[in-house]
Amino acid sequence: MLRPCSSGDDMQKLLQFLQNCRKINPHGDFEHIGDLLWAMRNPEADPMENACFLIERNAIAGFGMIEGTFLTFRTLPDSTPDNDAALLQWAEKRARLSHPHDPLQTQVREDNEERIRLLEQSGFKRSGNFFTAMERNTDLHGQEPVLPEGFSFMDGPGDDMLDEYVRMHRSAWGTGSTYSVEAHRRVTRLPGYAKELNPTVVSDGGRIAGSCICWPDKVNRIGEIEPLQVEPGYRRTGIAKAITLEAVFRMRLFGMEKALVYNSGSNIPAGRLYASSGFNPQGTILVYEKNA
Repeated sequence: MLRPCSSGDDMQKLLQFLQNCRKINPHGDFEHIGDLLWAMRNPEADPMENACFLIERNAIAGFGMIEGTFLTFRTLPDSTPDNDAALLQWAEKRARLSHPHDPLQTQVREDNEERIRLLEQSGFKRSGNFFTAMERNTDLHGQEPVLPEGFSFMDGPGDDMLDEYVRMHRSAWGTGSTYSVEAHRRVTRLPGYAKELNPTVVSDGGRIAGSCICWPDKVNRIGEIEPLQVEPGYRRTGIAKAITLEAVFRMRLFGMEKALVYNSGSNIPAGRLYASSGFNPQGTILVYEKNA
């Protein structure tokens, strides 16, 4: 049986389900909760509007969620293919209500043959995009973050710095960015967000150069960096690596044993950054797409 998310408690249940799946199968095809939380900056990913649970024997056996045209569906590690198919069908139908003509996307680990088979039977095809999951231990072993002279770290921005923070974010991600003050305020209201886990680099003149957000999974003790950005004018100065190492350090203070990041296959400089910061590849996430 499928039932829609309908209360604030359901958001916690969704996150707890994903954490428990990772605990049961640490190397399985399950997102970090940070992926879902960061997506929720977008009103189109509000689980109260765009998520549902699969219920079996009065317990949650899976969930589906959409963020615009991006579909996420996950079931318990020992679930049947029929359950995955039911959630995929729900997600497609729900996404088509507001995006009848746009391509739909979803993702799958390259070793998840059963899910790949389901996607291809449902008309999805592999796109050229992929992500590399990269992890490291949160013990820095003396590898300290070093900022250029005149820059320092602060916690996530208060109201007086929000406009400047959004300016930096939009500059870093380019003309396609729709990040806004309200989007950041939504992020700060999400479970797991802490200003201390939003390390931000500021110049002595008050200009924000870069930042990242860390999402802690306290069940599995893995923290995810999502997103990380540096304004173009401050790249190749060491700021990005300093932010990355500072994020790892702060995650350890919050009890995380591992740090995780997903690097886009098309972003080679970011891959080099994470590798130089001690992250190692742990698997490839393929993007699948289906035309209208």
